[in-house]
Amino acid sequence: MQPAAEVPVEDFESLFHGDPREIEQRLRALRPRAACHADPTLAPKIEARIALTQAMQGRAAEARRTLEAAELFPGASHPAARIQLLIERGRVLHQSGQKPDACVVFVSAWEFASTHGLDGPAVDAAHMAAITAVEPVAKVRWNRTALELAEASADPKARAWISVLHNNLAQAYIAAAQFTAAHESFQTCRELASAENNSIIERGARWGIARALRSLGRTTEALAMQQQVLSEYNRLEETAALPVELIRMGRGLVHEELAQLLTTEAPAHAARALEDLSSCKWHLDTEYRDRWNTLARLARQLPGFVFTNHIVYGPDSGPLRELEMSFSDTSERQTP
Repeated sequence: MQPAAEVPVEDFESLFHGDPREIEQRLRALRPRAACHADPTLAPKIEARIALTQAMQGRAAEARRTLEAAELFPGASHPAARIQLLIERGRVLHQSGQKPDACVVFVSAWEFASTHGLDGPAVDAAHMAAITAVEPVAKVRWNRTALELAEASADPKARAWISVLHNNLAQAYIAAAQFTAAHESFQTCRELASAENNSIIERGARWGIARALRSLGRTTEALAMQQQVLSEYNRLEETAALPVELIRMGRGLVHEELAQLLTTEAPAHAARALEDLSSCKWHLDTEYRDRWNTLARLARQLPGFVFTNHIVYGPDSGPLRELEMSFSDTSERQTP
């Protein structure tokens, strides 16, 4: 990975990957150059992203202070900086578990970006409004809004969202129990990702196609697809071709589906889903808590099962904590 000192300050987004603590340090290293750069919007933009990394580490109060300080920077009132600060304020709220408040901010960001012709940020804001919307119908509406703008825009940053948005729209259709529409959107996502040679999104789209097929009653096709995706994740782990957390998240979701598709092997797949997914940074809202409970009930049917890796990030994305679930006590996790 290229050291932060060698990255042009204009390319600060290229540093936003990996562990949030490391991202924060890399972005902080750009501060001196950003402060004297000819583009005065760079410094507040970078501060906005630093604030997000702080929220991702559970330092929400510090993140808010970072945003407040950035709003006083020269150039912060420029639309390009203002929209970045708005979007990251919404993300800080989201990371803190305040989804309704975050959604309000993202809607405001969408309106601001649309008014100023900032297609890339407008798409970003709409996609985040979809993520933080409570009702499935609102999730569908905001994803469609983002997708329509991305497809109509000439801005490469807006168009770069298209395949991802087809995935997000499909997920929203799943939440709304519109499984035929979900199947179609996942199919489109897969085609676009293949054309882009994006194997991560393409593999996820195949998982989604199978997920929709299960709810459409086409379980034989769904099972075959999920088993194929599972074998791919296992090979990726053997070759260390992807970050381990990304592999575990994807594979855990596959095991979760296989627990729904198979009868005699369901407890084993539920146990594997728990082991994989518990190592990821999950927001434990009601939907995920229900899913964890379902997996736990199945896994407890597995003779001798003890769930030892029950650690996740809590709703505030703070320090790692034990998962407070119905199976958090060892005596409940182990089948007699």
